Amino acid sequence: MYDLVLIHPPRVPRFAPEGNQFAVMPVGLMSLATELKHAGYQVRIFNLGMEASINPNFDLKSRLRKIEANVYGIDFQWFVHAYGVSVVAETIKSLRPSAKVVVGGMSASWFASELCKEKYVDAVVIGEGEQTLKELVDRWERSKTLDEVKGIAYRDGGKVRFTPPRPPVSFEVFSTYDFTMLNLIDDYQAYLGMGGKAPNFWLPIARGCPYNCTYCGGS
Repeated sequence: MYDLVLIHPPRVPRFAPEGNQFAVMPVGLMSLATELKHAGYQVRIFNLGMEASINPNFDLKSRLRKIEANVYGIDFQWFVHAYGVSVVAETIKSLRPSAKVVVGGMSASWFASELCKEKYVDAVVIGEGEQTLKELVDRWERSKTLDEVKGIAYRDGGKVRFTPPRPPVSFEVFSTYDFTMLNLIDDYQAYLGMGGKAPNFWLPIARGCPYNCTYCGGS
């Protein structure tokens, strides 16, 4: 039983050949997991996109039934995962109605209001999430209200509420984030080998991007 699991969703919730599931994870999942780990929480990252791309017998509901946690964080960085995010969140709530589901990432930040209107999403992290997610999990653990957590949208009594934005982190703070605790990724050896050649992993030395590619929009 984990305090928090971070899930990279498949593009579609069934087996699809590698490449169709967009199984490369946002690098921020590592810093999110590590910050929670350093705070004393039991954390694990599951790349269901990767699993659905290499396992012909992949079944989303059966897989999620084996992943027990109090809080489930789903990344919605790229818009191609919109359907996968929705199905994963809905499946989690059907299996564990009392668990909390939070979604974050670039696309999630843009569509926070729409996501919070879905009954299976409890909150959305808007913008950078390391400090925000830690505070969010902490307040859920202590059954506290979410109104003091900056940088989120959440559902409250049928209404979607937004808290004040959280300022971007400084380079000094960013430099303290750890992106190298690969053992937090379930079956990380398989993930490192997805490139087909030597094992590889993206190590970010900055945040943001000076380019504006149509397939990412990371700037």
